Amino acid sequence: ASVVQLGLHGHALLPGQRLARDTETPVHEFLRRRAAADPHGGFTIARAGQPATAPTMLPPGQLMARGLRDLNFYNHGDGRSIEPLRALLGNAWSQLGRSYLTKILPPDRLGHPLFDLLGVRYVLSTQPLAQAGVRVGPSIRGPGGGEFYVYERATALPRAYTVSALRRCGGDEGVLTAMIDPATRYDDLALVAWAERDEPPPSPSPPREVRFLQDDPTVVELDIAAGAREHLVLTDTWFPGWRATIDGAPAVIERCNHSMRLVRLPNTACRVRFEFHSVLVPWGVALGLSGLLGLLLAVVLASRRRPTSSGVTSRDETAG
Repeated sequence: ASVVQLGLHGHALLPGQRLARDTETPVHEFLRRRAAADPHGGFTIARAGQPATAPTMLPPGQLMARGLRDLNFYNHGDGRSIEPLRALLGNAWSQLGRSYLTKILPPDRLGHPLFDLLGVRYVLSTQPLAQAGVRVGPSIRGPGGGEFYVYERATALPRAYTVSALRRCGGDEGVLTAMIDPATRYDDLALVAWAERDEPPPSPSPPREVRFLQDDPTVVELDIAAGAREHLVLTDTWFPGWRATIDGAPAVIERCNHSMRLVRLPNTACRVRFEFHSVLVPWGVALGLSGLLGLLLAVVLASRRRPTSSGVTSRDETAG
């Protein structure tokens, strides 16, 4: 009865809302095509402009595609990776209790190197921006005649890259302080809470080529060329359950840049593979099996204790 009542009352809402413009535009196609052709694990997009209102769909509709991340709607479910953005922009830009950016970026912050580290390659806006990069992509206009802008930031770092220097920051608060410092550059540096050394190498070394061979939700495999840089930075979230191997041998995943992954590399060409093994799944399976066995045991015991009904036979007696 409740289902029927809700269906009758909500029938007018079931067809959905008719939008003023299409949810699929040439900008969608442009960004998805760029993500599909990127051999370095894709990129991140963000929204910017003034005033800093809630981020509407720019362009409308979802941009779900492999290798394409949306800084405004990407879920930082670990509770740690959103903290550098909060430290840089303040809680006014990210509401407490939510794990994603709820405002568009102020244009004067787009030059901060933190957005290079986060891989923000394309900036979307409904107004011209002077500090967002070079304008690219198709030119489209909205129903009201307003123009839509797509900018490309050439300084954005790839999703995975190599560094030769580690900087010890004395704890997570020190890492956050360094990350919001506009002088910090990440192209050959990783910030760590603790490290054996924090001195850069005597002579700079060129970056090593990193290509994505496999990019799945639970498996990421990288092909890394030979070189002198000793560390691989994967900007994906550091999270318990991820394991790494280098050419099949186990490797240690350290945490760098507050929430990212760091693996020590040999100087030779190698393949690094990340696999996720949930630490809770075995416990969940064990608890589920225990519950099932307990239920079966309870059924067996209940059936044994059930009283059996004895049949009573009545005999008709006739009077002679």
